[in-house]
Amino acid sequence: MFGLFKNKISHREVVNQYDNSDLIKAYNLIKESVPEYKEPNYALAEKVFKDFNSFQLKLFNEHLPLHPLMTLVPMSLLPYPKKYIKAAYYLYIDLANQNAPDMVQNIQELGFWLFNGYPSYEKYIAKIESIGKSDPTGGILIREKFEKLFGSKEISKEDYLAGTGSQDCSDEKIEYDFGYLPDIEEDVDFEKISKEVQKSYGKQEDEEYKIKELNSSDISTESKIIWEKDNDIKNIPNNVLIKTDTVFQIPPTDGKINIANSKESFKIIFFEEEDINKSDFVSKNTNIAEAQVHYLINDSTIYKMFKSIDKDLNNLCFTQSQILVFLKEHRNKLVGTWHFMYKIEDNFMFMQVCMDNDGSMRLFGGDFTPEGLDHVYKAAGVSFRFLTPKN
Repeated sequence: MFGLFKNKISHREVVNQYDNSDLIKAYNLIKESVPEYKEPNYALAEKVFKDFNSFQLKLFNEHLPLHPLMTLVPMSLLPYPKKYIKAAYYLYIDLANQNAPDMVQNIQELGFWLFNGYPSYEKYIAKIESIGKSDPTGGILIREKFEKLFGSKEISKEDYLAGTGSQDCSDEKIEYDFGYLPDIEEDVDFEKISKEVQKSYGKQEDEEYKIKELNSSDISTESKIIWEKDNDIKNIPNNVLIKTDTVFQIPPTDGKINIANSKESFKIIFFEEEDINKSDFVSKNTNIAEAQVHYLINDSTIYKMFKSIDKDLNNLCFTQSQILVFLKEHRNKLVGTWHFMYKIEDNFMFMQVCMDNDGSMRLFGGDFTPEGLDHVYKAAGVSFRFLTPKN
C-alpha cells in the first residue's frame, strides 16, 4: 500500500520544491481575488498526506514482525499535528473519490493509523514497559530499531513536548490553511471500549456468558465487537476481534491453484512437507465471493481468534484456490499479517501470510488445533487481520 500514491489523483501539479507556506499563501490569494472560489486546498491536503505516507513507509520498512513500530511511535514524531493530518486525510479521500476511486481503499488503510496509533507520552511509556515485560529480550530489539530511525532508544518527555506532532492545532488554522473544516473524528480507544463493555456485562448469575454480537448502539462505535467464551476463564468477557467495514471480492476459481503448486509465489513457506504434499489436490469450483476483514484488538491465541468469529469452523473456510487468488489479486492493498482457514479432506488448516516490504509474501501454516496454536499474541504488538467468508 505504501508508496502507491501517484500523481494520477492530483487535480493539479504539486511541485516538490513548494513548501506548505507557499501552497497556503497561493491558495488564499486565489480566494481573495476570486470571492466565489469555494474549492478546498486539495494541493496542500495532498502534500500533507503524502508526507504522512512517507513517514509511515519509513516505519514500515523497519518494523519487526511481532512488534510493528507504528503502534509504538508517539504522536510527537508525526510530521504534523495529528488533527492537521486528519483534516488532510478527509480532503484527500474526497479528491480520490473524484479522480481515482480505486485508490480510496489504500488511503483508508493508511488513514487507519491516524485513529488508532500514535499514543500520548503516557501511553507511549506504558507500551514500552509492556513490551519490556512480554518480550524475552526485554524490548532490546525494538529499542534498537527505534534508535536507528530516531537517534535514541526512547523519547524523553522534554523531546516529546518539543515534537511537531505534539503541538496543538486550532480549528481556525485548519480552516485557513485548507479552506475547509471537516468534522474530525476522535481516536478509537479500543482499550476503553473493552473496559466499558466488560463493565456493562458484569458478572452473570450462572457464571456463564453467551456468544453475543453487539450493535453499534451498545458501545457507541460503528464497529461490531465479537465475543468469545473462554473455556478456561469464567465471568470475563473476551472481545478478541473487531469486524471492520472492509469487504474484498474474490474472483471465481477453478480449484486448480493450491499451496503445493504455488510455492514459487512465496518467499518462504513454513509448512510441514507432509502438509504441502497433502495440499496438492483440485478443490471445488467457486463463484465470485465476498470476504470480510476482522482486526485483532485483544491478546489471544490464533486458535481462539478464529473461534471467536464463529464456533462452526466450516463457516470460516475458503478453498486453497480462493486464498491464493485473493493474495494475488489484492497484494498491493495488503499490509501486516493475514490469516485464513481452509480444509484438507476433513481436517481444518490455517494459513498465516506476512506481507514484506519488497512485495513478497511469507507463508506459514498447518493443522488448526488448540495445542499447536497456543501462543498468546499481544494485540498492541501485532497487526493481525483475519479474512472470512462474508455471511
